[in-house]
Amino acid sequence: MFNLYTPFCTSRIQPLRKGAAVIFAVLLSVGLRAQTPCECTNCPQFMPDGFSGQFFIQIQNASNPTLGQNGQGVCGAGLHFVHEYIGDLQITLTSPAGQSVTLIGPIGFFGETDFTEWNVTFVPCNDAANPDPGFSDTWNNNQGWGLFGNYTGSYYPASCCLENFNSGPVNGQWTLTVIDGQAIDVGNFFNYEIIFCDPSDIDCFSCAANAGNLLQPNVAACEGSPSLDLNLPPTYTPPATAPPNTEYGYTYVIAGTGRSHRSLRSGG
Repeated sequence: MFNLYTPFCTSRIQPLRKGAAVIFAVLLSVGLRAQTPCECTNCPQFMPDGFSGQFFIQIQNASNPTLGQNGQGVCGAGLHFVHEYIGDLQITLTSPAGQSVTLIGPIGFFGETDFTEWNVTFVPCNDAANPDPGFSDTWNNNQGWGLFGNYTGSYYPASCCLENFNSGPVNGQWTLTVIDGQAIDVGNFFNYEIIFCDPSDIDCFSCAANAGNLLQPNVAACEGSPSLDLNLPPTYTPPATAPPNTEYGYTYVIAGTGRSHRSLRSGG
């Protein structure tokens, strides 16, 4: 038995459920407004069948910090994903204040999309959309997406407009909710991005850690051997540099067949 979901733009996320998994990602294409796009902090992820989950972008330091005032708003949102059955998916973007716009939908039985990739942009309804040839300006899962496709167009959201992000703060956590509402199929979510109409001073939180490379030779030793008191500083190849040791550290695990023998932690 399947539960059906309708697209929405609202102040709260409403959980969905239907069944298929996705190979799904989000990426915003260039050409919207001048800003380095803010990217997802917990991407990419595999999406098993029946997945329901959230992906986050953390915004801070916006000098024009209120949506709907002084020209501030969302001027673009991008998704990059693959999915075996696009009709399984509903994808909704939610602001820190709880306003929501459904980008992808509706859920339904619309045909297989194995080996099809979407790297698409969503634009305000007052801007010109540039959909892929043969597709409507407004996103709809019930179109002839088909197998082995590669789509890069720009679209209006499936429900509501990006202009509906018209109150509340820019700064804070933005959430992309992905619902796989039908059975059998799977996918991957790669990334998503947001473009703000006024990007002044916007800073996107991201992980600064670069693990470097461990170039030391392999060590063969018995448990308890002094040779296992290892010194393994990582090597960084320019332009990569070590992350700040006040915020990041390393954990080394010495393991044998079937079990872990020892865990060593260094740094902050």
